[in-house]
Parts: sequence; C-alpha cells; structure tokens
Amino acid sequence: MIRVQEIIHSLEEGKWAKRIRGLVLLLLIGSLGLVYYLNLTRNFTAPEAMDAAQLARNIADGRGYTTQFIRPLSLDILRQQGAVSDVELRSKFPDITNPPVYPMLLAGLMKVLPFEFEIDLQKANEFKRYQPEFLIWLLNQVLFFVALIQVFRLGEKLFDPSVAWCAALVFLGTELYWRFSTSGLSTMLLLVLFLALAKTLVRLEERGNDGAPQGGGWFAGMALWAGALAGLGGLPRYGFPWVILPVLV
Repeated sequence: MIRVQEIIHSLEEGKWAKRIRGLVLLLLIGSLGLVYYLNLTRNFTAPEAMDAAQLARNIADGRGYTTQFIRPLSLDILRQQGAVSDVELRSKFPDITNPPVYPMLLAGLMKVLPFEFEIDLQKANEFKRYQPEFLIWLLNQVLFFVALIQVFRLGEKLFDPSVAWCAALVFLGTELYWRFSTSGLSTMLLLVLFLALAKTLVRLEERGNDGAPQGGGWFAGMALWAGALAGLGGLPRYGFPWVILPVLV
C-alpha cells in the first residue's frame, strides 16, 4: 500500500510529474506540427531546396558531390580553371554552388531511412505527398524542436523561467519559423548552430565575470568550440561567417 502511495505521489508531485508534463507538451507540439504540415503546406517550392535534395541523392547513391542542375556560370568557371575535363563534365558535373553540410546531412538521412524516390504511376490518382520530401520535413521538424528547446534554455539562463516560456511560445507561434521548417531549406540547421553559438558565448561571459578561478584550458576549449560553431555555420550558408566579427568583439 505504501509503495502504491509513493508511486501516486511521484506521478502527481514528484519527479515523474515533470516528465509527464514534458511528454504531454512534446506530444501537443508534435501534433501541432503534423496538423500544420498536412493542412497548410505543399511540396517543396524553393528551387534551392530541390537542388539540395537532388545533390544529396547523388551523394547517397555514390555519385559524389555532383549535380544534375547545370549552371552556365559554373560550367564556364570549371572550364577556365581546367580542373575538370570536358569528358568528365559530360558524365559527372561537380557542384560548386551549394554549401556542403546540409546536402551531406540529407545524404546521411537517405542512407539511414527508406527513401522511395519512384512514384507508382498506376496509383497517380492516390498520390498526395512525395515520401522523400516528407522525410526531409521530418528532419527539419526535429531541428525546429531542438531550436525551440535552445530558445527556452537560453531565455531561462539569461533571465528567468517566465521569460523563457514567453520566448518559447513566441517562437512556437511564429509562422515564419514553421514555413522554414517545411521549406526543405537549411535555415533550421543554421538556427540551431547560431543558438548553440549564443549559448557558448553566454557561458564564456558568465565564467569570466563570476570571479571563480578557471583554468586557461577551459576558456581555450570554449573559444575553440565557439570558433568551430561559427565556422560550421558557414558550411550550410556561406554568409554566416560574418558572425565571427561580433563574436570576436
């Protein structure tokens, strides 16, 4: 009897109460994302998203960092540099436009999950969603929820739980983020990297001002981590490394 009372108390007020509330909140957010995807989105519309996806497919199929999207400017640059012969350009056209991290991430996803690229034309009338685009959307939804948790934890660290909840709800209620999470673009990945960089800088600032003795190795490690995040952010989006300037300041 005592054991049953302890279990009930744990579920109502103990450590399991917070876990259950978190699980319910996670299910609600996941349901909201699914409803948004099924009712308010369509297939990829951004050319950049489709370009990254076909590049990732080539990588996953073992064709290397090659593309089927031939750009005249890229062709002219490759011919001027002379790094690739005309015969190689006809068989495998190397991509020199897209940053590498996001297509590589998608290629890894295509290796792990059962992507079905072919469409059954016999059931064309039943076709609603392209399965590979749904799986890519699923990856970006995971990144969206990771960014949501990062926003909450950053707000809690800088201010208090009330501000953290407010910031998380504003983030969750901003349709622009939902659009990016269903666009197939690398925006969600870039946002996760940026928030991780912000959290790192906050930790550096706190440890530098709290007066507690810290070894130089810890600061060097955190500085290297901040630099790695800033550099890694430039691989999904080439303009991101400009953030290094305020980081140094």
